[in-house]
Amino acid sequence: MNFAGYKKTKALKLKLSLVSVLIALALLPLSCKKDGDGSVTPQGCYLAGFQSTGTGSRSFAYNEKGLVKTFNLSKDGYNTKFDLTYDDKNLLISSICTIGGELAFKEKYAYENGRISTVTMVDPKNDIGVWGTHRIKYDQEGRIIEYTNEFGDAPTDSKHIFEYNAQGVQTKYEVVLLKGDLKYRQIIKPAGTPVKSAESYLMEHGVPYELPLGYAFPKVDPGIGSVMELYATDLEGKIVLVNSYTLNTQKVNAKGFVEQSLWSTAKGEILNNYSFQGCN
Repeated sequence: MNFAGYKKTKALKLKLSLVSVLIALALLPLSCKKDGDGSVTPQGCYLAGFQSTGTGSRSFAYNEKGLVKTFNLSKDGYNTKFDLTYDDKNLLISSICTIGGELAFKEKYAYENGRISTVTMVDPKNDIGVWGTHRIKYDQEGRIIEYTNEFGDAPTDSKHIFEYNAQGVQTKYEVVLLKGDLKYRQIIKPAGTPVKSAESYLMEHGVPYELPLGYAFPKVDPGIGSVMELYATDLEGKIVLVNSYTLNTQKVNAKGFVEQSLWSTAKGEILNNYSFQGCN
């Protein structure tokens, strides 16, 4: 495998291994104190990071405009860093991924009607070699309904499909290969009262979806009592129910953001902890 192919495959594996919009900026006042990397510590309520069962932990740093400048992902002993760049209109224009201190790939974002429509993955050293392309479609509410991975590799080229209910809860998520095979499905059966998702804070501060995975951030999360069903392919390639979780615990801070959610089943738990600062 050549170097570009290795990098492309490595980047694709990163996308496939990790789980879990308009940039309408509602900027908070910021302190003048800068960290060594030029980031600042926001005053008031802000999301410092989060940790989720099986998907590792993330931490965020912000620039002087209140936009996410960098975020770090730690999972399975690997440290991955994303550096984000914005234009003078505060639109995200590029991000660079570094894995274990090694440059992995760069993403460049193109817009239509104020939303990211095309993402090009390029060689981070020269911006020339194109390793992959992503295309994004939205519904009339500006929510992502389709995110396509195109790497020129039929076994992995795929489409992420999202559906929402009238309240904005993400009720369905599927991964379908471009050749037509359904590989994964997540169904949410909402109950209770929807609450503001922690990810909605990121959407308001420069990160429109789960970079670089293409997972659409919902603006609201389902309430207590909701059921989440997970489906995957078996050895025969048939899609089967793998597990079903119930949302048993949910903590919300004074600003209305979810700070913790616990999904439980007889086979285990999924615990999401979001570290907000200055919100109570």
